[in-house]
Amino acid sequence: FFRLILSSSLLKPLFSLGTGAPFLFRGLAFALFAEISPVYDYISGSVAFGRMSFFIISSIESLAKAQDLARGGHSSAYRINASHNSLEGIVEILEGLDAAAKATGVAALPLYIDLQGCKMRLSAVQPQCTVAEGSTVRLQGEDSWKKAHPSAGVAAATAAPGEPTVIVVPENVLAILAKRTPEKVLIDDAKVWLSGMAIDPSGALVATVAKGGTLRPRKGINVEPHPMTSHGLMPRDDAIVAATRGFSFVRYALSFVSSPMEMEALRRAVRDDRVLATKLELPLSAPTVAALAALPHAELWLCRGDLGSQLGLPELAVYYSCFVKMSLPCPLILAGEVMDHMISSPGPTRSEVCHLADAVAHGFAGGVLS
Repeated sequence: FFRLILSSSLLKPLFSLGTGAPFLFRGLAFALFAEISPVYDYISGSVAFGRMSFFIISSIESLAKAQDLARGGHSSAYRINASHNSLEGIVEILEGLDAAAKATGVAALPLYIDLQGCKMRLSAVQPQCTVAEGSTVRLQGEDSWKKAHPSAGVAAATAAPGEPTVIVVPENVLAILAKRTPEKVLIDDAKVWLSGMAIDPSGALVATVAKGGTLRPRKGINVEPHPMTSHGLMPRDDAIVAATRGFSFVRYALSFVSSPMEMEALRRAVRDDRVLATKLELPLSAPTVAALAALPHAELWLCRGDLGSQLGLPELAVYYSCFVKMSLPCPLILAGEVMDHMISSPGPTRSEVCHLADAVAHGFAGGVLS
């Protein structure tokens, strides 16, 4: 772990970053801002001594990763993306954390299970492959793909010569895209763009790659406006909640929420008053955001990845500016490329440090690191 200490050599110290919260990026853990003291106000010329805390939610995909972070002692909570883990794998992690807590007498940290909700994703059997700008891709339903490849866990990553690359999606997603044939489809937080979606003469759904990149299983799909809504939990989410609500340290986050009714359905499934996080990934109106924030034991996560895919960068900035001016009665958590530079660097940029301080000043209680 690195401990980052920032101070000004000019005039008086601006701030110092004390022992931070390590987070995992590609197997490396780094220390992140946890407190600021003292703070020198250059406008008034005064020094304010105080402490500002930042809740760190570290994303994990295995019990071993949780144990690595626990040894550092800095994470405030963990997060599991349920879309990238099996139900059996999730339960195994929870049982391991619960056993460790009972053995040591130290309470387990809160763990958020991030439920898929109405988010559209690529299939779990999508081959990892690279698609080039200007190439043609063909979209295929998961069921028909499995019938054509009965012995394939994950299909070959390359298409046959002269054949378009196949993008495998769940059947319901294929039906939505075939009905709407949207002009633009963004995959994996807009790392890959498809355009010109249409039904070809053979009846296949095809598209042109407008921005090339790598496709990976279960990555998110965005079209605007988002075509899926629900007043209850999706079947898999319901099964996950039923199997995991017995662990008292578990919390839940729900993706692509469009109304308070979805969070109320989650509350009924959970059957108690534990914290439930609404992931703001759609450009919801101010009254809807306020209603979600007013729900009992609520958190709001501002998820800039999917929200940015829905809005585009200019409108994301406008939405963010309006959001931080709202006075909301629940904890606010920032997600989406938080300290993104540290994926490949041992230290943050000056911009990231200032942005983190701004996030605290704007009322964010913490951040999700994934």
